[in-house]
Amino acid sequence: MGRSAKNVRNSQLSKTELVGFHDNRFFVYQPDDGNHKAGMDAMLLAACVPRFFSGLAADYGAGNGAAGMAVLQACEGSSMDFIERDEKLCALMKAAAEHPKNAHLGQRMNIICADVADTKPMRAAVDRPYGCYDAIIVNPPYNDASHRTSPNKSRAQAHMMGEGGFDLWVKSANTMLGAKGVLAMIIRPANLVELLNALEGRFGAVRVKPIHPKADSPANRMLVTAQKGSRTPTAFLPPLVVHHPDGQFMERAGEIFRGQVGIEMFT
Repeated sequence: MGRSAKNVRNSQLSKTELVGFHDNRFFVYQPDDGNHKAGMDAMLLAACVPRFFSGLAADYGAGNGAAGMAVLQACEGSSMDFIERDEKLCALMKAAAEHPKNAHLGQRMNIICADVADTKPMRAAVDRPYGCYDAIIVNPPYNDASHRTSPNKSRAQAHMMGEGGFDLWVKSANTMLGAKGVLAMIIRPANLVELLNALEGRFGAVRVKPIHPKADSPANRMLVTAQKGSRTPTAFLPPLVVHHPDGQFMERAGEIFRGQVGIEMFT
């Protein structure tokens, strides 16, 4: 006789660590089996969503849910669809939604196991109409299939962009966002041109904010936001430096990571 669903869940959770974010105001299950783990990137992405946001949002390629949960923590009137193709990660998000420490967030979390790059099946799984979202956040895979990948299959998938790349993700976001809906992404600098090309003709008011590990280091991430249908020109915003030379958080970056402040991207 096979194991019960509860035993399967318990087996999965035994390979994880329950980690607190925003000064332990919410908790996520971090995989402890070599999978990609959420951290600063997720908190930076979440901080792009204005703290007054009160609509329906989606976290595309949600992973273990850290970014989407950070939005829910900061924006009390919001709700979130967490869309992720990896069934194990979906199970971890469902467990997090049910955890007593996340009772204030769980009722606003909807976890869907689907591939966001395949819009029609994804929409069917979400069971919502086109144009339903007010905002979509994305921490996309940043390598293409030609790059060396991790021997761990789940980790490799988390880091790999499939055929069609950013165009498929942006096309899906454009379809699922309502009028004037906003898209927020965190990417590597090497992917900026590809992303801007994908946004062309679909989104405007593009704002790009470079993220530097230290003041004397090149940017290793970029935050990009855009508004559906806008014709406002693209602009580059002042950069954010994350760490002092000794590795400690810069004051502003530390406040962002702890969920105390947001990042103004839409002004």
